Amino acid sequence: MRQTNHALKGISLLKSQRLAVLPIDSYDLDSELSVVDRHEYSGEYDALTFGAWTCHVLANGSGAESDIAFRPHSGRLTLTELGRQLPGITSLVTEHFSLDRLQWVRIFSLRDGIMAPHLDFL
Repeated sequence: MRQTNHALKGISLLKSQRLAVLPIDSYDLDSELSVVDRHEYSGEYDALTFGAWTCHVLANGSGAESDIAFRPHSGRLTLTELGRQLPGITSLVTEHFSLDRLQWVRIFSLRDGIMAPHLDFL
């Protein structure tokens, strides 16, 4: 993939950067992804997608799966019930990312569709 610098009069429009490259193939996640596939979810952010879109919260500030609207919190990251059922996925996150600033852990699943390119101004 060719990376280009999008700039308008010297102002960078995209300030995103790669945080990590994860060795996903070294984790056996098939059984845990099956749990995610069977998990009930509440849809949110459907305006930016076409197809079957789901968002599953594994950890947040409250530990409640129903707490799906992103907002910063100052407390510790707390696993949801779903997060506790997914120790392999949880360990993938905790082994490769610093937890001191991590606010949320979510799995997004999109089937037979696309996510429209957009910027989040959070």
